[in-house]
Amino acid sequence: MNKLEAPLPNSVTIPSQIIEKWVDIPETQFLDLRVTRVDMDRLYFSFDNMARAQALFQDAIIAHSNGQVDEANHLNHESRRLLIEAQNAHRLFFMALMSSVVAK
Repeated sequence: MNKLEAPLPNSVTIPSQIIEKWVDIPETQFLDLRVTRVDMDRLYFSFDNMARAQALFQDAIIAHSNGQVDEANHLNHESRRLLIEAQNAHRLFFMALMSSVVAK
């Protein structure tokens, strides 16, 4: 990591209590789900950030193959940051979904 680059964000984890509640629901059970617009925004931006992270990683590989090691390292760092942010948004979305579920 370049000294000027911010540290990577921490990963969000779904609490075990939420997972335990979720796995207790039978697999074939229909569910009523309640999500907010913020939850849906998180889902959208998680996919968007994953695509952007992949594009940055491709750019990092190209920069590295062209001998631009500093640029490759910077692009790789940014790719990792976006991927962690995407994974966190995805986990927050599923945490909201799992927490709000009502079995029918």
